[in-house]
Amino acid sequence: MDRIHSRNSIGNVVFLILLAGLFSCNSPVKTQPNLALPNPGQSYKTQRSVSQNGITWTFDRDYPVGRFYLGDWWVIGPVTIVSVSPGWDGQRNGSMIDPDASTDTQGYRAGLDVQYVDSLNVATRLPLTIDPGQGSQGVVSLISSIGLPSILSGGSHEGIRSAAVLTVVSGAPPSDAFRPAYARGDKTIYRTSQMNSNLLPGFRAPGSISAAISQYGDAFTKVYLDHASHGGNWGASMHPVDNGFPYGRDFSTGVSNAALIALTNHSKAVEFARRLTQMGIDFYPMWLVNHKGTEGSGF
Repeated sequence: MDRIHSRNSIGNVVFLILLAGLFSCNSPVKTQPNLALPNPGQSYKTQRSVSQNGITWTFDRDYPVGRFYLGDWWVIGPVTIVSVSPGWDGQRNGSMIDPDASTDTQGYRAGLDVQYVDSLNVATRLPLTIDPGQGSQGVVSLISSIGLPSILSGGSHEGIRSAAVLTVVSGAPPSDAFRPAYARGDKTIYRTSQMNSNLLPGFRAPGSISAAISQYGDAFTKVYLDHASHGGNWGASMHPVDNGFPYGRDFSTGVSNAALIALTNHSKAVEFARRLTQMGIDFYPMWLVNHKGTEGSGF
């Protein structure tokens, strides 16, 4: 642990295995139903619109809303969305519902390496009513995006600046809930209280950890779009540049450093473990269905 800036990808795998052991789920069933969660003392507010990462969703009236652990919004549905801002301009700023990670298509913007399919872009069909009862486990995820003015010529040919997830639920989640996965598949709502953070080893933090905290302090707090089946740099064209590390090399370095921080006795260790856990909740159902035989299939 003399150096916090590790580039060893094996460490990423080891840490993700460790994270799997941090959970003590309340049911042996892997895919759990998300019922209207009993919490009679919980309060929530009603709003006609919510905003995150530069994106605003406006409803037809006030609805009960709240935030998941990392700040992503939920709304109790059925809900009618009358506008998403910035809106679809014919080329960019598209939105998708529960994207299918077994396919190589997207509905965010035209011209990306990942094929644009207009029928997947629900931003062209507003107003839109979303009923969580029609989704897996009473949850439906709406992912909206802001496109860059033009697609970058270098790197991974990125074309999306920002993205955010609005999760439509059938009942108010607990205050410590992780956001369920945004892609199609398992939509179980996990809680930070289900994590046994005492299993983190708490190694003595090296002096260099201050530089790592400074560089990666906000890492992995925003949604990371990686649902193209072939993944790799090809799928990276839809990684939002403002949400994290669009290029695979930089993403892997970020994960390595976040994992090492989580393994120390630093006060931010549990926070980084929770951020990586949210990313794992998103990635796991996508990994189950993507093209694992292709080099670089997803991160």
